[in-house]
Amino acid sequence: MQHLRHSTRVNALVRSIRKMEKLMLAHALAQQARQPKGLLGRLFGMGMGRMNQGVNEWVVSLLDLQPDHVALELGFGPGKALAVAERLVTNGRLCGLEMSPTMLDQASRLNRPAIQTGKISLRLGEAASLPYPNAMFDRVFCVNVIYFWAKPERELAEIFRVCKKGARLAIYIGDKDQMAAVPMTKTGLFRLYSPEEVSSLLESQGFTNCEIHRSSISQGPISRGSCVVGTVPADR
Repeated sequence: MQHLRHSTRVNALVRSIRKMEKLMLAHALAQQARQPKGLLGRLFGMGMGRMNQGVNEWVVSLLDLQPDHVALELGFGPGKALAVAERLVTNGRLCGLEMSPTMLDQASRLNRPAIQTGKISLRLGEAASLPYPNAMFDRVFCVNVIYFWAKPERELAEIFRVCKKGARLAIYIGDKDQMAAVPMTKTGLFRLYSPEEVSSLLESQGFTNCEIHRSSISQGPISRGSCVVGTVPADR
């Protein structure tokens, strides 16, 4: 009987340790999703680049980029969406802001020719304090980034500030229910949204004509997503 009780306690301890290991792994992955670092961050970035390729192309297509536009991507990761946009902005300029030095290095390597000619400019920073002047951009976009904004109203106010009259903002999010089933989103580092919630946030900061576009492009365990597109009024 005593042996049975001891065995039960050991099994419970083993289950507890395994649960803790899973939580630690989920938290580590969530940290990498927010700000990729080191070797694991580089691998994470490569994976994101492959997984997000279809979504990146779709979101860029919704921007209706013109050859002379000046556009900004927030949280550009490995830089693949910028590479897609660069082919469309033939006479304009692209800027990118990223909080991860690891991703800045990866994106700089991918987009080196355009960076050398001055067509693409990348820098470190955060959306809460954009290092750009007022009314600079025709288009702003981000893919799977809004989850990590502590106070999205603050970031959106900054985006509104740097947008020109008539500018367009596109924000992509994965399906809220599917995202909620992924362990790393349960660590407290993610804040998940429905497209309607994102649209309301945009409207609260002055964006108008907000449209919700839905997609079934696969991103690993996420098979659905939405892109919310808002416009800066011409009479701002």
